[in-house]
Amino acid sequence: LGGIAARLHAALATPTEAFPAPRGSAGSSTVDAWRDDARKNLEAAVAALDGDEGDGLRSRFGPIEDALDELVADRTPTIPIHGDLHVGQFLRWEDGIAVSDLDGDPLGHGTIGGAAAKDVASLLQSLDHVGRIVERRRPETSLDGWIRDAVDACLTSYRDELASLRAEDLFDQRLLRPFRVAQELHEYVYAVRYLPGWRYVPDRALPALIGEPR
Repeated sequence: LGGIAARLHAALATPTEAFPAPRGSAGSSTVDAWRDDARKNLEAAVAALDGDEGDGLRSRFGPIEDALDELVADRTPTIPIHGDLHVGQFLRWEDGIAVSDLDGDPLGHGTIGGAAAKDVASLLQSLDHVGRIVERRRPETSLDGWIRDAVDACLTSYRDELASLRAEDLFDQRLLRPFRVAQELHEYVYAVRYLPGWRYVPDRALPALIGEPR
């Protein structure tokens, strides 16, 4: 999956008739807006969640804000990104695996430009989510080790494939962790608005990401 994501990003960064100049850059004001969007999701989730999940999120408010504060850059590369890249978007067919549903972030602003790290963060966290679903269905099972290994393998494959394509400059490593935290806040808001039964997934994934017991 990491290798496919890298090839997707390299393709999206290649000039075509539709996108003659796909590569760009975001300045500090744009990066600040990304961080502000994540903070708005944090505030929305805190306001909407009740029960143990709401209590847990509020108890971690400080560490979450600290992680989001890492989302800073004077300048970072941008390309057309998928916008909602997760394991469910990869479909096997007779010639291999295809990436589907390039409609973008269901909670987003409709723009196709962004940081490659946002797609990578979404993909990595979706691997975590697979583990949380299995843990929910098999309570006697812990998949923390599998999640770490899967995330590491995916990220390594992504970096290696980008390097082989001489496209390493597309990926800004500095943004990855705060985007991963922001993705879990996105999951909370999505659950509150559309899929209440999904709340347990970010409730399990976020503490592991910020290094706190769940």
